[in-house]
Parts: sequence; C-alpha cells; structure tokens
Amino acid sequence: MAAAKKSLSSVDFNSATPRQNMLRRSRASLLLLRAMHRHALRRGKQLSARTKSMTRKPTVSKRRNLLEGSRKSASAVKRKIRVLQRLVPNSESTRLDELFEKAAEYIVCLQMQVKVMKIMVAVPSPKDSDY
Repeated sequence: MAAAKKSLSSVDFNSATPRQNMLRRSRASLLLLRAMHRHALRRGKQLSARTKSMTRKPTVSKRRNLLEGSRKSASAVKRKIRVLQRLVPNSESTRLDELFEKAAEYIVCLQMQVKVMKIMVAVPSPKDSDY
C-alpha cells in the first residue's frame, strides 16, 4: 500500500498534456484503490478467521428462532382464518379473497341491522301510548 501511495505522489503532472495527466491520475488512483482493496480483504480474512467459531452458533440459533417464529405466526393466521370462516355465514368453502369480501359485506349488513334496531327502540310503539 505504501508503494501505491509513493507512485501516486511521484507522478509529475506539470510536464504532460492534460489528457496524459488525467490518465496518470486515473492509473495511480486505480493502483491505490487496488492496494487498499487487497489490504481490506486480507484484514477481513484475519477478522473472520478469529471470530468464525464465535459467530457461527448464534447465527444458527437466530435462524432457527426466526423460522419457529414464522411458523407460529403462520399457524396463528390459519387459526384466525378458520374463526372468521365460522363467523361469516356461507363461507366455509371459499377462497381467501372471497372470504374477506364476504366478511366485509357481512359487517356492513350487521351495521345496518344495528341502525334499524336503534331506530326501532327510539320510536315509541302504539301500546306504550295507551298506558
């Protein structure tokens, strides 16, 4: 890496054309980048060799935990879908998108029934006025 820095600093930019200067700069920069990259790779290999045994087991257990968590959530979703199928009439053998559409329609229907019942309670009946 020191050799690449020397070659970069030893380039004389005053005696050449601008194009030659640009080419020299790019070549020198390329050499420097390559040297830095090689150094980083070597450093990374040294670090990974030291920490390989320490990091392998936790990552495996983390993956297992993630998989178990996703299985649990998938089973929870299936359970909730079954409950929704039981709540919505005539939806036991429908696809999931149809189930959601029927559930939305059923909710609107129930809301309308509640409104009608509220109106019925608010309107006095003829029997109430006789007493």
